[in-house]
Amino acid sequence: MYKREFLNLFRANTLPRALLLYGVCDFQIEHYAKEVMKSWAFTQSDGLIFYFDEYDFNLAKNHLLQSSLFGDKNFLHIKSDKVLNKEQIEKLISLTMNSDQNYLLISLNADDSKTKSFANLFNKKGGATNVRFFKLLAPEAISYLSFYAKELKINISKYALSHLYATHNENLPLSISELEKLALLDKEVTTKDIDALIYGMGEVELEEFIENLLKGKISALSIKNILEAGEVDEIRLINMIQNHLFMLFNFHAYIKLHGRCDPKEIVGYAMPSFIADKKAKESMSLKIENYTKILSLLAQTEHALKSNSKEDKPALLISTLLKISKLIEN
Repeated sequence: MYKREFLNLFRANTLPRALLLYGVCDFQIEHYAKEVMKSWAFTQSDGLIFYFDEYDFNLAKNHLLQSSLFGDKNFLHIKSDKVLNKEQIEKLISLTMNSDQNYLLISLNADDSKTKSFANLFNKKGGATNVRFFKLLAPEAISYLSFYAKELKINISKYALSHLYATHNENLPLSISELEKLALLDKEVTTKDIDALIYGMGEVELEEFIENLLKGKISALSIKNILEAGEVDEIRLINMIQNHLFMLFNFHAYIKLHGRCDPKEIVGYAMPSFIADKKAKESMSLKIENYTKILSLLAQTEHALKSNSKEDKPALLISTLLKISKLIEN
């Protein structure tokens, strides 16, 4: 099913109780997962959420097998970046269809030949639906920015929103997160306000660089380019990576302990759900022992940079970050 048909069902409140959201646009998948859960009146007490590698078929199955004399609902939400076991999902869909109390939502951040075959499990004949999301065009992205701006009660024109989107190199999640800064102005937001308050591509590139580092996808040349761009020095980059890792570790530990993600409890403030979900996914992709090893390596490098003025700082940093990349690959 394409997005237009899905939205028609959503507006008519006729969505099936078993739903798969998938494709190449993580933002739309997370955005509509949140909207679907709102329409289903999803609650933490009645719901069970699995984040990526935390998925456990037996727990999921037993959750849907629960029955209530009071008509309470059983919500199951599975977030994954890879195709799940076909027989297990067929069983979960069957359990969902067998009881009006059950609701199943799967958010799958993938789109390849295996994904398309998996999506066929969610078909109208079986009472389920799959929705595929493609890369956003600029006008669609601006519409989402406008939606979130209205939620935050920000007085801002579409032209200014387009400027914000361009400032962040068409990175929609980052553009939306910046709206919270602009909401503090309590006046009509102009392009001049955006230029004064928003960092722009320098910060975007550094954020993407750190994310790629923690996926094992950097090279000596990419590190050198970051340093030569003049946006950051060696120690500041190390501190940024440390801060990024500390936040991810907090997400990882909380999810392991509580089986759910609550950014307000984790970091002390609310954040858009798609950003929280991205942090959760990233945090769970790293093993606990890797957090310890990487943070220890960064601390040693920071000490060496600060204590030895004759140290070849760029060379030491490049060596350290390549070690981290190698560590993650293994």
